[in-house]
Amino acid sequence: MKQPRRPIPSWPGAALAAIAGLAVAMSGPPAFAQEGGPAPELARQPGAAAPVLTNADERITLSFPGQAVELTTFVQYVSEKLGINIFFDDSLQNVRVVFQAPMEIAGRDLLTLLAKFVEERGFVLSFDPLGNFWQIRQGANILPQMAEGDFSTTRVIRTPLVKPSALQTPLTTMLGTAATTVRLTAIDELGVLIVTGPPTLLAIVNDIVDRVLREQADQKLHSFTLDHVSSDFARTRILTLNGRLSAGIAPGGAAAAPGAAAIAAGSLTNLDTRLLTDRGNALIFRGTQDEAQMLGEYVRLVDVVTPLIAKRYAAGPVAEEIARAGERMGLGPVSTPVSGGGGAFTPGRPGGAPDASQQEVNGSQFTVDAEQGTIVYFGNDRQHATVAALVKEFTEQQIGAKVEIKMYKLDNASAESVAEVLQQIIQESQLRTGNRGNFLPGSRQQAAGGGG
Repeated sequence: MKQPRRPIPSWPGAALAAIAGLAVAMSGPPAFAQEGGPAPELARQPGAAAPVLTNADERITLSFPGQAVELTTFVQYVSEKLGINIFFDDSLQNVRVVFQAPMEIAGRDLLTLLAKFVEERGFVLSFDPLGNFWQIRQGANILPQMAEGDFSTTRVIRTPLVKPSALQTPLTTMLGTAATTVRLTAIDELGVLIVTGPPTLLAIVNDIVDRVLREQADQKLHSFTLDHVSSDFARTRILTLNGRLSAGIAPGGAAAAPGAAAIAAGSLTNLDTRLLTDRGNALIFRGTQDEAQMLGEYVRLVDVVTPLIAKRYAAGPVAEEIARAGERMGLGPVSTPVSGGGGAFTPGRPGGAPDASQQEVNGSQFTVDAEQGTIVYFGNDRQHATVAALVKEFTEQQIGAKVEIKMYKLDNASAESVAEVLQQIIQESQLRTGNRGNFLPGSRQQAAGGGG
């Protein structure tokens, strides 16, 4: 490190004539932290205060039109003008900056201008609270230093109600190539983000975090009470309407095709993570007031009394044929329970045990229980009239084929136990009479003919 010489060499007559409005042959200046102390989100920053600057309130004009000025010479001038010690790295030698036009600046802003110049060339200007001096070193060798003011190389930023680790990737992306000189350390247990890097970049990081926290504070919890449908059904339906189903189910309840592109999000983004169901048959939404009004439109569309009703039809062994025929007529898709047992029907979850790919009823639909020989149809009155006609036609055709269908109500035994006993009787009868038992169609005629 070298300490600048004093007194500094005399500059050209027009040399000190404008810095505040100067146009430099480089990119525009980054955003700096506001004067007057750290932002409210910053944790208390320990460290000694910087010394009082000489000529801090003086207006200084610099003018080097078209001249290349050595940064080391400019460092010496700032050191002499403000009455402070600034040590710099030897590698800062032969680094120049070109001033294109004159401008005026306050004395206290000389350090900020110098910080910009050195940071654009891979160096960092920081205040050392122990030695009470400033130093310029290469950006790759930044050491964590906690000091008051704008030239600390480390800040501890609070992130209340937001996981600091969730901010690391967005911050790194926004900083771009400059992120290589910034180190981010998230402590989720304490809710703080420790940032080490050039002071100007620290100010930018603090501004971004502050903006994110303000957006988060604008999000409130909103409750929507449902009167006609369940909260689970309403949530699934709203996600479909919004164009986003995280479970990979395409609109309409059908499973998305393998390799299909993801469904584009609707006007309410991340709705699947911000819309929850409540035990009191209500939806809880976390978002802004404007978003809550948009969601209210979806709720009003979903929470209505359906004109469709459920009816059960006894169709015997032709139950699935009837349902498939109705499906081809456009009366709705067919679903079957995974296992038999009662053919129970729940609107929104067809069948006693819905197929894994079937999540909701989006219109008329058949649910077939082939073991029980029953059909549960979900539709309006006219559709039910068509289904009833199909059931009648198919069962009559089955009777015409000498198959008789009868329903027996059991009072003292279960259907499963009675069916098992009848099956045993039929099997024993087959052993006594040959291929057919007396309980099967045509067996009595064959037995009579054989006896004659």
